[in-house]
Amino acid sequence: SSRWRRIATEAFEQCERAIVPHILTPQRFDHWLKTQPIHSEDRPFPWTLAAPRLIKAIAVARSEAPSLRQWMVTAGKSGECVKAEVTRPSGLVIAIGPEGGWTPRERTLAIEAGFGEISLGGRVLRAVTASVAAVAIGAEAIEQHWV
Repeated sequence: SSRWRRIATEAFEQCERAIVPHILTPQRFDHWLKTQPIHSEDRPFPWTLAAPRLIKAIAVARSEAPSLRQWMVTAGKSGECVKAEVTRPSGLVIAIGPEGGWTPRERTLAIEAGFGEISLGGRVLRAVTASVAAVAIGAEAIEQHWV
């Protein structure tokens, strides 16, 4: 986890970004969904998964899901535009799955928790690459459409 934070900090300093994304230690998705809404010293987020205006996406490879940017700006949940639903996001959570992909059960759990399925493009990316791509795409969409 400290390695990931160091990489994120260095990358965001290079990009002259003021806010470094919070990166969690890899864990089972169902466990994370159950424990994440609790704010504690172990989970120092300023928000929970139930926070208002929080954009939640799950990246799914080999799917017909819209791109992250398209979903955020024009084609969000249930065909609705996320931008129309969210006037000013409180944050963006992007679930990046294991390199073998999400199980059908994990996808169902995510959708039930309010996540929208998105694609990061036509290629299958390694988890490390997908994380970086997702943060870059999400940050750009937020800056361009909400800031």
